[in-house]
Amino acid sequence: MNKVLIVGNGELGTALGKILSQNEENQVTVWGEEPNLPPADVVFMAVPTTAIEDVVSKIESTQSKGCIIVVLSKGLGANGETPWELADKNWDGPAVLISGPMIAEELMAGKSGSALIAGSKDDFVQKVISLFLVSNFHLSVTKDLTGLSWVGPLKNLYAIGLGIAEGQGKEMNYKGKYVCRAVEEMKEIVSHFGGQKQTVCTIAGLGDLITTGFSQHSSNFHFVVSDADATET
Repeated sequence: MNKVLIVGNGELGTALGKILSQNEENQVTVWGEEPNLPPADVVFMAVPTTAIEDVVSKIESTQSKGCIIVVLSKGLGANGETPWELADKNWDGPAVLISGPMIAEELMAGKSGSALIAGSKDDFVQKVISLFLVSNFHLSVTKDLTGLSWVGPLKNLYAIGLGIAEGQGKEMNYKGKYVCRAVEEMKEIVSHFGGQKQTVCTIAGLGDLITTGFSQHSSNFHFVVSDADATET
């Protein structure tokens, strides 16, 4: 049996738990705020970027060094670190990154999903892929770990802009131009940090930007302004 632990019992963690439980070879536990983390072979971190270092610290004290941690977060740390960088600098064991459009409501409803996966070693990546074999959530391998680590946080920023455009009643012509400009800027930023420009045009980049920027379920599309006249866009 594969002992699978999902840290974070929010919408995404719950959806992943349902998907991974379809494989009878997986023994899945979704962990919220219980006192102790149970031992696992693979730990999925379905938590905000700001919680990654705390989660890794808990994993370090409860899991073996052979445990694979899977990074799912798409924000940036306080000092501009990507979720992968935060996890990698705090965990000495194997780690894998998954990024792509993952609207939890669709996954919970049994709809198909796709994402890219990368890791420090091929065997870790293949181990994680095997957990999803009987589900309709499909993972494709990329060697561009750096590019993959940046497209998730970047598309979140541009998705907020699309939400603002919607709130302002901008036409689709404007949104189409905006997406093209966003993609070009993302390519330059990803390249600056050592990633491959073509990763921006994958399911984890452009695909996730379209999903996040136009889905009514997206928290980055519905962005609340923090003032007295706050409204959702």
